[in-house]
Amino acid sequence: MQVTPFMLGRIAQRPSDIRTHAGLLWHVSTLLTDMKRDLDPEHGSGVTSASPYETAWVALVRDRDAPDRLAFPEVLTSLLRAQERDGSWGEPYPWSVLPTMAALLALVRAGPARGAKRAARRACHYLERALPRWASEPADTPQIELLMLNVLDELAEAGVMLTLPGEAQLRARRAEALERLPLDDLYAGNSTLIHALEALGQQIDYDRVSSLRAGGCYGYSPAATAAVLSRARTWDTEAAAWVRQMADRHSGAMPASFPLDVFECAWVLHYLWLGHCAPRPHEHEPTRTTLLWLRESLSDDGARFSRVAGLPRDVDDTAMTIAVLNRYGAHTAPASLKHFTRDGRYVSFVTESSPSPSVNAHALEALLSVDSLTMPGDGGPHDSVVSYLLDAQENHGGWVDKWHISPYYATHSVVSALAQVRGQHIGERLARAMRWLVSTPHHDGGWGMRGSSLEETAYALLSLHALHRRLDNRDVVSSQRYRDLMQRGRQWLLAHFTQLTLSARLPRMWVDKDLYAPTRVIYAAVLAALHVTWLAVEA
Repeated sequence: MQVTPFMLGRIAQRPSDIRTHAGLLWHVSTLLTDMKRDLDPEHGSGVTSASPYETAWVALVRDRDAPDRLAFPEVLTSLLRAQERDGSWGEPYPWSVLPTMAALLALVRAGPARGAKRAARRACHYLERALPRWASEPADTPQIELLMLNVLDELAEAGVMLTLPGEAQLRARRAEALERLPLDDLYAGNSTLIHALEALGQQIDYDRVSSLRAGGCYGYSPAATAAVLSRARTWDTEAAAWVRQMADRHSGAMPASFPLDVFECAWVLHYLWLGHCAPRPHEHEPTRTTLLWLRESLSDDGARFSRVAGLPRDVDDTAMTIAVLNRYGAHTAPASLKHFTRDGRYVSFVTESSPSPSVNAHALEALLSVDSLTMPGDGGPHDSVVSYLLDAQENHGGWVDKWHISPYYATHSVVSALAQVRGQHIGERLARAMRWLVSTPHHDGGWGMRGSSLEETAYALLSLHALHRRLDNRDVVSSQRYRDLMQRGRQWLLAHFTQLTLSARLPRMWVDKDLYAPTRVIYAAVLAALHVTWLAVEA
């Protein structure tokens, strides 16, 4: 499936430039310029990979005037093209199960579409092999108990009977989730369920949610928007136009989420700041514009995934926006973080049931970005967050998280924050993280769970850079060993840099309904990592 087109084609035209410092800074400036040009106050913006799960739900929508035809036939065509050789969709097992079930549902309801029956048979064969293992290795993504059971029930209604191990436990979890997330909050626009409207079936009145449409879509989700088009009594013309725009922009495929401008802008600027390669705002107009966009996105109650009000505010986007604004010189108080505290920790949404290390690390970044606050260890607001992060460290020395499947992302998020905190006990924990990172590169010089990847290698190199500045390396790794790791990592990134232009070669590791890859964010992380390796090796 194709990624939303933007300036990545220009990377392919100048791949050799990335080996020079001037060329790297050109890439930084070009990224920020294109990101700024994409900003749209009315409809939002952002670049992310396509989602087979979201695409499948849009493929189900029928034409308003001719119900025997599909409203967006090119979306089904795109879904057929994206089927893997083993009959699945999405990333490898277990992340493939839900999108494959959703795709199968779209195919069995497609009618006489060319190739649909054969693709459905292949999907059934894949699920027959994959589902028996489901209970022992679940992909526990947000709201999986709603999404999985809804598709399972819809397939049964369409005559496709699948056996899901652990179904009873999943149904109990669904009942608990719906009790924790009441539908009255949904209709009032105060629930994350709006991102998963397709999973609510007959439990809600889809005509009552029309007031929640923002920027043309519902909950930043093509699937949720498709559910309204399929189930509301009144055809939503604006939502249909939004889906048409997404289909045209993505060659028939649907993005994992859209828009994502606040998230994208904050994370891109964050990584460039960590990599010491961010332009100074007073010298670079796109940077100034992006910072203004973020400032205008932040209210007293926090920030959202996008300036378009599709979901409730969350602490991750709030914290990163605050941290970035302060790091770039726009003093911003962290008062809005207080809305997301629970037992001394931070939760992504006020209705969330459990915290995560990366989210709390980003909250710590926001707190540390404000000079007037007391430092950790002085009884300030940081201490409980630091304690939580230390307690969450894995035995191997890194961290894991529910918003990203790679431990290198969570470890980088935590290390970047804790490296700014004083204290011997902090240093000892960071030394454990350093030992793990030093022990896990592949023979080719890169890092990754399933072989080296651009994104994971970038996180590992940025983590090593932060740890090298914080620790006395003689107790952990020699300066020469550090330089060797940075050099080999740099060589691997340079050798594979043009993979950024090919969406199929970017593993999807960020967690939503299925996995996705926020292309500009990954691009920024890679540029930041290249710059710190340049500082370590060539400067």
